[in-house]
Amino acid sequence: MKHLMITTVCLAFAAVPAMADTEAFRGLMGTAANLKQEASALRNSMKGKKASAAELKAEAEKLGTHINALRETASGIDGNLNGLNARQRQEWESVKTRIQLLDIVYNNKMNLLEGDVNKNRSLIRAKFGNIAERAEMLERAVSKLTTTN
Repeated sequence: MKHLMITTVCLAFAAVPAMADTEAFRGLMGTAANLKQEASALRNSMKGKKASAAELKAEAEKLGTHINALRETASGIDGNLNGLNARQRQEWESVKTRIQLLDIVYNNKMNLLEGDVNKNRSLIRAKFGNIAERAEMLERAVSKLTTTN
């Protein structure tokens, strides 16, 4: 009985980091879902020429907040993933790469917003769509980690 109790306590302590990782992964998925939703809304709002350049830039900066949150969360998780097997480690590296790519696409889009928005409207709209698609891919990649962790 004493051996069973010790084993149970050890297993409970071993599960704590895994649960914390799972919660952090869920946080990443939630942030990615919010990013996807807002980027899609911005893309759709650009179909008409109603939004001004200042409005678009202000809304686009909100996407940057989500991307910063993704980067910070990933950085916080990165040092605490000692229990991952080789396949999970590879999937985690893929998640980090996807976050970096989102950051690059976002910065490119912000550079376009600095220029003539009416001239670059279709390209800016495509960039918003690209951010939404990449956020969805990130969400799926993180989901794989939560199911295999």
